[in-house]
Amino acid sequence: MSRRLARLLARQRFPRYRAAFGYGSAVIPQRSTAAPALVDAVLCVDDARAWHAANVLRNPAHYSWLKTLGPAAIATAQATYPGVYYNVTSELKYGVVATADLHRDLDAWTSLYVAGRLQKPVVWVASDAALSAAVTRNLRAALGAALLSFRPGHFFDERELFAAIANLSYGGDVRFALRAEDPRKVRNIVEGGLGRFRTLYGPHVQVAIAAGALVRGDFGLMVRDAAWCLTHVPETLRGAARAGRLSGALRSLVRFSSAAQTLKGALTAGPARAVGYARRKLLKGSGYPS
Repeated sequence: MSRRLARLLARQRFPRYRAAFGYGSAVIPQRSTAAPALVDAVLCVDDARAWHAANVLRNPAHYSWLKTLGPAAIATAQATYPGVYYNVTSELKYGVVATADLHRDLDAWTSLYVAGRLQKPVVWVASDAALSAAVTRNLRAALGAALLSFRPGHFFDERELFAAIANLSYGGDVRFALRAEDPRKVRNIVEGGLGRFRTLYGPHVQVAIAAGALVRGDFGLMVRDAAWCLTHVPETLRGAARAGRLSGALRSLVRFSSAAQTLKGALTAGPARAVGYARRKLLKGSGYPS
């Protein structure tokens, strides 16, 4: 899939970007009967205004009416919380995020919008050392936060662990309330990508076991040291975690960021694209093929 995704992005003749990854059911197989219509991707760029200025010239059909206001307006729309600008074509839905905003989300979970996607298996097309290090910290933080959701002394298996990780950025997502997302999404992601989850989190689980924070026994895994888990949660959320309110804090964060991006997407995509994409999502949420 990495080569297919790279070829798809290359066909768009995008301006230079720092990093790119694909996600979603068209990139990572999920346990679902619905055939995905679009490939989802995110591009990380250093200068959003300059990038959009060049991309409008190369791919004017990708943009809605907003392109008539110029690249500064597009960059301003992108910078609006949660910091991502999406274009939708006949075969690709791609988001553009500024490098600085992506790093903040990975390290501080400012919105969990892109960081949450990177807590699940994705396919990378390009990256760099600084971003790879931030992604690794984000994965360790996701593991710590997920482990805090289990009761002390309670055994759980790897599927439950990976579901808890996947749910960090889906709990509270307004698309579920709007029936614009499959209610079985977390289960489908875990079951379809179980091997990828093991590859992604196996090293971090081993670190937690070596640190004495996690125990692997005959009945599964069990948290032994919640303090270790707490130290890996982003500092901005540690107060909520100490008070036992991490789950609620994350749900509020995801609810706000998903609502903001849903509204922004409806405004920036244009009426025709917004209606078409919403129809596909509603059909997906209803369990019917789109």
